[in-house]
Amino acid sequence: MPLSDELLHGVQHIETIAVGSDIGAVEFYLDGKKVMTKRQPPYTLDLDFGEVPQVRRIRAVALNTKGEPLTGDEVNINTGNDPFRVRIVSPRVAFKLHGRTRVEMSVALPEGKKLDHLELFLNQTRMATLYGPPYVQTIEIPATEGVGYLRAVAMLKDDPAPPPVEDLVMINSPQFMEEVNVHLVELPTTVTRNGRPLNDLVENAFKVLDEGKPVKVAKFEHVTNLPLSIGLAIDTSSSMLTRMAEAQKAASSFFANVMRAHDRAFLVSFDSQAQLIQRWSPKLSDVNAGLAKLRAEEATALYDAIVYSLYNFLGIKGQKALVLITDGRDTASKFSFDQALEYARRTAVPIYAIGIGIGQTEVDTRYKLGRFCAETGGNVYYIQQATDLNRVYGEIQNELRSQYILGIYPPDGVKPGSKWRKSPCR
Repeated sequence: MPLSDELLHGVQHIETIAVGSDIGAVEFYLDGKKVMTKRQPPYTLDLDFGEVPQVRRIRAVALNTKGEPLTGDEVNINTGNDPFRVRIVSPRVAFKLHGRTRVEMSVALPEGKKLDHLELFLNQTRMATLYGPPYVQTIEIPATEGVGYLRAVAMLKDDPAPPPVEDLVMINSPQFMEEVNVHLVELPTTVTRNGRPLNDLVENAFKVLDEGKPVKVAKFEHVTNLPLSIGLAIDTSSSMLTRMAEAQKAASSFFANVMRAHDRAFLVSFDSQAQLIQRWSPKLSDVNAGLAKLRAEEATALYDAIVYSLYNFLGIKGQKALVLITDGRDTASKFSFDQALEYARRTAVPIYAIGIGIGQTEVDTRYKLGRFCAETGGNVYYIQQATDLNRVYGEIQNELRSQYILGIYPPDGVKPGSKWRKSPCR
């Protein structure tokens, strides 16, 4: 059941490869809910993933003529494009699994990086440690009652070593299993006085309201040294032609000042479409090489650039921020303003927008930029010329390096992703 690695939304065609004379039907699930049973080949269907791209889970289960599950597959979509990933390829869906079992895994590595090791666990027990391909291990799964899991954990060979990545597959689970979501919502908060961050506040100095009602703060942390993950999305439409050289110079200076050990950044340019110029990298030289490639031409797909840039943050840990530079309104996006805003809300990455030469009379453009920033916890800045970028970058750096993280649990009955909730801090 392969799907594209691209950001997917709307109606998508799902195809399966089902082979065997005993297959009587194929069931399709979306995010744990059965949506269709196909009893005759071809075992395909069209699924609506919604207008706003979200992480979605698609499962296909083959049944025999008695309606009993035989096998299946499951894929997640819209999970980001972090170059360091691990996946348990097989088994993916296992309702009854015991005895000698072949476990196949795959590892995607960032360019120029090497794998230190890959560990395979059965529940809490480490079953194998692999140091190179093929990432295949045969293990013995005891015939015990109850749900279990396989877990693959990969670690890079690097100094300093980034956090490991992992994948998990449930085994011997019932075909229908109730899911319980306990989701801690983190609210990055910056407090300033006279333009300077306040770093000595205590927990009881803050109040969080959910839909206007006070809620308990479950987590409080003042962070000054978390790894910083920054994306820079820069407008390269034709109107930026005279500003491009200064914008490149200021961006290079910004990254030189802000990036430290454990930090990383990526670079997106956008004209009539968004393009990833430089993938996540901890190296300033990589970022500068990406900046040097920027060329101004064509129209402005601002909303597409916001969605595409935020997609890069999925699965990324640590302090995150998207810096957005543009000099005008959207003229070419496939996503609407409302779709991009909803995606920004769900991604929860602070957006710091810098509008260059956007006058007071451009009310609609200013309003929309302001909404992106206000509803993600970032900020918006308006400057008249690219030479002012260094000053703004300095203000952004001060905010990113000194934030309070407030964590709350949503009230009972609130499902993650069900709707946008207002939870302001005071």
